[in-house]
Amino acid sequence: MCCRRGGARPAAFAALFVLYLTVVRAGGPFLSFQWDTLLLETGALAALYAPGAYPPTRLLLRFLFFKLMLMAGMVKLQSNCPTWSALTATQYHYATQCLPTALAWWAHQLPPLLHKATVAATLVIEIPAAFLLIAPLAPVRRVGVVLQLLLQVSIALTGNYTFFNLLTALLCVPAWERDSYKINDDDQPQVEGHRTGQRHRSRRLERLLAFGTAAALSMCAIFMFEVSDTSLDSNAQQQQQQQPWWQRSELRLAHTSAQYDAVMARVLPTTMCAVMLWLLVSVTVEVVRAKGATAKLTAAIRGAVAHGLFALSTFQFQTMSRAPAALYHNPLLQSLHRRLSPWNLTSSYGLFRSMTGVGSGGVVARPEVVMSGSMDGQEWTEIDFKFKPGGVGIAPLQVAPYQPRLDWQMWFVALASYGHHPWVLSLVHKLHHGCGNAIALLDESRYPFKGAPPAYIKADLYQYDFTRVNTSWAAATLHSPPQQAIICSDGVGSSDGSGDGGADAGCVPRGQWWYRRHVKQYFPPLEKDNASLLQFLQHNGLPSGGCVPLATDTCGKLRVDVGTVFGGKHERATVAGAAICNAVAAVRNEGIRGWCTVMGVCMVLARLRAMMLRAKGRVSSGAGKAKTE
Repeated sequence: MCCRRGGARPAAFAALFVLYLTVVRAGGPFLSFQWDTLLLETGALAALYAPGAYPPTRLLLRFLFFKLMLMAGMVKLQSNCPTWSALTATQYHYATQCLPTALAWWAHQLPPLLHKATVAATLVIEIPAAFLLIAPLAPVRRVGVVLQLLLQVSIALTGNYTFFNLLTALLCVPAWERDSYKINDDDQPQVEGHRTGQRHRSRRLERLLAFGTAAALSMCAIFMFEVSDTSLDSNAQQQQQQQPWWQRSELRLAHTSAQYDAVMARVLPTTMCAVMLWLLVSVTVEVVRAKGATAKLTAAIRGAVAHGLFALSTFQFQTMSRAPAALYHNPLLQSLHRRLSPWNLTSSYGLFRSMTGVGSGGVVARPEVVMSGSMDGQEWTEIDFKFKPGGVGIAPLQVAPYQPRLDWQMWFVALASYGHHPWVLSLVHKLHHGCGNAIALLDESRYPFKGAPPAYIKADLYQYDFTRVNTSWAAATLHSPPQQAIICSDGVGSSDGSGDGGADAGCVPRGQWWYRRHVKQYFPPLEKDNASLLQFLQHNGLPSGGCVPLATDTCGKLRVDVGTVFGGKHERATVAGAAICNAVAAVRNEGIRGWCTVMGVCMVLARLRAMMLRAKGRVSSGAGKAKTE
């Protein structure tokens, strides 16, 4: 991406890869998301792709992008999820995703026909358009890049998926770039008029290729789906005229999942062989262009590493059903994959394999755990998290690229019992003792137990759904009176109310984003230092001694020092931005030595600042005691 001279060194990216891998290993379920593994795989390839490193790795990044999107699309068809088969997934997705945005509420109000068109467009972009990303011609790849960017923007606007959309958009850069296979880097002098005419012919050819690619992609869409006019099934002309526009056409898959698998089983091996040959040509060109025996040997070694990473990456396709298993019967490849799997150099992907929270009659039944606290065990007050759904009047927020990992994990908690997520009761134990580190993970502005920690904490399981605008398709979908209570006839506001959307009411009140109903108790009221609670924590290897100060170990002290230096939220953003800019500049100019210098200076300043503040605190404390005496 950058010029080779003064570029970032591969060692810096390799060090970042090892550091983040360490964090992922230590983070357990809180760092087990697919974008964490995607960042690791991208970081491993970035060590080869870094400026001044190995240009053929550009093809490996394109193949990673292709693998990510193709797997994301194929798992939807292979999961046999009824919502994906019927193209109705987005009728539930906007409300059931982990952390929706306010725009997701509006997208949820679309008519059923547009929901099906959205799902169909997603499958086209993720499956046939994914093959464009590894095409040998730049104009063809750029058509695929534009489509992928449109998909990522739409996902980012309706859901909070941390840095996933930014990282995926970053993978578009290698796919957008042109390839150069010139053996001699010296430019030949050309007449200006000849150069201009050649440029015009090249642009016309690019437009023609882009148009042909769009036409071929349209043919793939016609092959995948079929549209029928439902009004032709009506016997009476009067009934045809009374039928609403969103019911006059029907969009559905044209083939079964097994048929799509059969097509992929024929196409995928050919694609892998073509990419492997292209990588071999690219490596050969780099070896020939290298000057000197040492440079040629280095290029050859890097080429062997690139081929090894490509082989490991293709091994991940075995997770797709009916994948060509003959490609993975190589004992050497299997042994290599088994030995290197702990390093997360390659991974398999498959976002949104199946929809959760699918209710009956078009109603969303998103499971959500709501925790409540009490001082006497009689009057209960809900404990709100920062971003996950809680009060029905609290609007969804846009928080990406930041990821509140506790809020994200609470989405998985609602899908199973607390026995599968023992850390939930550890959180309860911390709240019982008023631990500031645990309370800081919640919505402190709404935390009802600031004066004293709650004596009892319980959790209930609810089913959530977005409220609906009073439209003809909403009224036609929600038939029974309890379902019609979700419809809001007066729009939606931004009030901060909480509580249940009552099914007895004729309409959801204004300002209510969510409708919910109580399902069951998730775990019973637990009092502070309950014997069974402490035994459960000890059995699962979790601390049961109350609050643990941050500064009990080296990492905790470092976090306190850095937090002390950075100060408030706005100061942290400013200092962090400046540190990043300086670090990038140092890496570009001095490589890994500059990076280590910047980090060392920051560590020294943090320690000095913390020592000064501690000394100031001791002086203030001594003066206070003297004044008291």
